[in-house]
Amino acid sequence: MRLLREGDSPAEAVRADTLPAGTPYAWLAGEASAVRGLRRHLVEERGVDRRSVHFTGYWRRRLAQDDAPTPEDLAEARERLSLG
Repeated sequence: MRLLREGDSPAEAVRADTLPAGTPYAWLAGEASAVRGLRRHLVEERGVDRRSVHFTGYWRRRLAQDDAPTPEDLAEARERLSLG
């Protein structure tokens, strides 16, 4: 795993690294669009079983808590519901 320094992109670090051998499990948390992007990368490009990737977008860049859900927020909610 790469060491990240200030200014490094976590998404690019994950994309540039190799996954460990075995059955992967990922827990992702952070800014909502970054978390969605990482989850999609792991599932769609790396072939990780989507049930093995747990994700939570804790905040949305440029939006306040009281703002209406964005289309991306609704898509994330649908993804979560399809896992159950």
